Amino acid sequence: LQALNLLNDPQMLEAARVLGSSLVGKAELSTEEKIALAFRKITCRPAKPDEIEILMTGYQEEFQRYKANPDEAKKFLKIGAYPQNEKLDAVECAAMMHVVSIIYNLDEAISKS
Repeated sequence: LQALNLLNDPQMLEAARVLGSSLVGKAELSTEEKIALAFRKITCRPAKPDEIEILMTGYQEEFQRYKANPDEAKKFLKIGAYPQNEKLDAVECAAMMHVVSIIYNLDEAISKS
């Protein structure tokens, strides 16, 4: 229940948007490296290869979905008050925001043992 609440929480979505957009702005990194960096920042550990593979698949699916409907990407990026960098590609930012949101909602990201 906690993960479902966080998944739809505007503050968590805004945090995912801000981190996702910041990663998209790192043009020197590949998409895989950006996802690995997000995973490390959020969980404080490196991602396993299978975790990266799953997140890359999710990124690619979301990228294709938003590419087919860029207005949906722009709408998704309006969540929160922090200004969005309009120079960045909205489709890429929305797809990365989605992946970062998934990472934020991992059990290890929301609870300490």
